[in-house]
Amino acid sequence: MSSPYRKEAGVKQEEQFPLEKITSMGAVDYCASRKKDLRLDYEVRVIQVRSGTPFKSDTKIPDIRELLASNVPGTAEMVTDYQAQIAMNNFLVLQYATGIALIPKPKEEISEQELPDTG
Repeated sequence: MSSPYRKEAGVKQEEQFPLEKITSMGAVDYCASRKKDLRLDYEVRVIQVRSGTPFKSDTKIPDIRELLASNVPGTAEMVTDYQAQIAMNNFLVLQYATGIALIPKPKEEISEQELPDTG
């Protein structure tokens, strides 16, 4: 998907995190659906972005998902817990978005971790 906002973010199009991998599903539910353990299998990073745009009748408002995607590490598998807020008046459009980037841990790092004692 091509967007002028991705170009403005200074990230090459092919390196951009895909918008279809940003979901409002919770991280725990996502991991359960993949039969993975959040603590053992993923590094977790909170991603937050804000945007303030002066408002005029011909103003193009940035897509806050695009701005969030431009801040997601390239190694992330998915962004979960996505939330966005927008506020607008006659002069300004304010946007805020947050999500949790799930970054798979390297296999050797997973195998070296001590598994929890279940007995």
